[in-house]
Amino acid sequence: MSQDAGAKEARCEVCGAPLEQPGQPCPRCGNSDDIPELAPLEAAADAASTSPPRPAKPRRRWPRTVAIILGFLAFLTLAGALGVYSGLRERRAQRAKEADALYQRGMNSLLAGDYALAVAAFEQVERLQPGYRDTAAQLAKARQALLSQPTPTSQAREDIAANLLARAQDQMEKEAWSDAIATLQDLQKLAPTYKPEQVKALLGQSMYSAGLLAVKNNDLVAALEWFKQAQAYMPGNADLERQISLANSYVAAMADWGLDWPATIESLTQLYRSAPDYADVRDSLATAHMRYADELSADGQWCPAAEQYRLSLSLKASQTVETKKALADEYCRAPYVTPTPGASGVAGAIGTLPPATPGLVALPGGGRLYFAMAGSDGSIGIYTLSSGQGQKPTLLIADADQPAIRDDGSIAYRDLIPSRLGISMALPDGSFAARVTHYAEDSWPTWEAGNGRLAFASTRESDRKWRVYVADNWASGKAATFLAYGRSPAWAPNGVIAYRGCDQSGNNCGIYLARADGALIGPATDNPQDDMPAWSPDSSKLAFTSPRSGNWNIWIKDLSDGKLTRLTDGPQDISPAWSPDGKYIAFISSYGGSWGIWVVSADGGAPQLVWKLGTLPRSWDQVRLAWR
Repeated sequence: MSQDAGAKEARCEVCGAPLEQPGQPCPRCGNSDDIPELAPLEAAADAASTSPPRPAKPRRRWPRTVAIILGFLAFLTLAGALGVYSGLRERRAQRAKEADALYQRGMNSLLAGDYALAVAAFEQVERLQPGYRDTAAQLAKARQALLSQPTPTSQAREDIAANLLARAQDQMEKEAWSDAIATLQDLQKLAPTYKPEQVKALLGQSMYSAGLLAVKNNDLVAALEWFKQAQAYMPGNADLERQISLANSYVAAMADWGLDWPATIESLTQLYRSAPDYADVRDSLATAHMRYADELSADGQWCPAAEQYRLSLSLKASQTVETKKALADEYCRAPYVTPTPGASGVAGAIGTLPPATPGLVALPGGGRLYFAMAGSDGSIGIYTLSSGQGQKPTLLIADADQPAIRDDGSIAYRDLIPSRLGISMALPDGSFAARVTHYAEDSWPTWEAGNGRLAFASTRESDRKWRVYVADNWASGKAATFLAYGRSPAWAPNGVIAYRGCDQSGNNCGIYLARADGALIGPATDNPQDDMPAWSPDSSKLAFTSPRSGNWNIWIKDLSDGKLTRLTDGPQDISPAWSPDGKYIAFISSYGGSWGIWVVSADGGAPQLVWKLGTLPRSWDQVRLAWR
């Protein structure tokens, strides 16, 4: 409100009506500029606990013409809110869907004579997907029509600005930070001279709070973007600078994730010491220790691996890590010794299991084995081993692992070449054929029978949860569709997909079965650590690895009668693969403290060593066999 210098009577700045006291809302139009000062930001040791002040919300009334213009700005607000941060993680399919919806909205508004709405819609289409259909031509038509209409008066513009400010305050009160930011930015465009300092203060507060919310949701890239935008409105704010420093440290640490575990651990440890409750730094550090230990164990460095598992457990309890640490401790004390013939085996579902045969044998069962192995120079590639006497592995695809073989011999695999990380496809001779996906997190491909679609697992989404996807028409660039939360998918000859997952509430985990259309069939096993399912050629049985016996062993589930059979009793047996004739199962094992490929009859018997790997190219839970 304002008062003339020589007058005692206060009047409204908008409509001129007399006011009983300065600072009260106008009884005629509801206008008020009596907005409380923003409280200073408190120190944010826990980012999620900080919340901005909530200004009081005055009542408003406005004429019909103002309401129409506000309707137009409401659309801009919604469109802006949709676009504030979507660019960081927008998916192609989602952009196309939004662009089409906005285009249709623009056409409808244009036909109805709502030219301002049409311009706003078409401009948003151009931002989302430049060149979409004939958007440029329709936008030009809408703008020309809009220019022929009269513009709002300065008084109407002032009324709109006041109400936009009130709307932004209301959105801030509801903690709808993106909406508040979009409203305040619209206000700045409409009336840049209307209470600019308060508008800037509210923008800074909203951007800061949006950043804190992103930290709470563990989206540190988004948080850092919000904090940097807030700097323009909150220069020198100590709390903001601390949040930027923490977010920068987190993002920098995660840049080495999966590439340099010691560097990642060092960076996360420093961040954890300075802010132990920041985002998910505790869980991420625990996971980094575990993944580094997996690499060390794959390289046969059991004592350092045991220490890394211990550090992981000191941060976060995990039965899986407990099992891994116990094995590493055992190998650290004394390498595992392969039982000699005649030694007593371990009692299991098929009786006393025979000891493993340590000598190399020819691959039975026909076909070829496909597996990843590190070369003498440390590079990882997919090798093949044919059946028959005297065969040796030969390199098929360099810089690749996790092979899946199609009926015609083509290979889907995880591509490790930096320029095409994701899932790729090669011809039977190993030559590159096509890039299937474009996300480095995509892994574990599996083919549908009949050479059609691919399923795979990925942590590509911002929450880093494992999901199973189906690439319905990957050759045409169509986006993959979500199937279920889970990992390690295996597509059966009869069309059913098995994967490690849980029920729809996230409980009762094990190996689950689903159809490619997403219809859940139900659980096949009931142990949450069961993993790496592999189908028999007739789709009647599932082989998988599980620690349900104490160590990780290979088990078979007969789906016809529900019978569960333990097939191996090694210290760590993983990644089963059925022979083409269904009579044998190959698997990878750490018998004797050294990794190798073994084969055993699907009916039980003594496992036999097919090839000595020595070390694994990756952590053991990322290693995969295929037999075709």
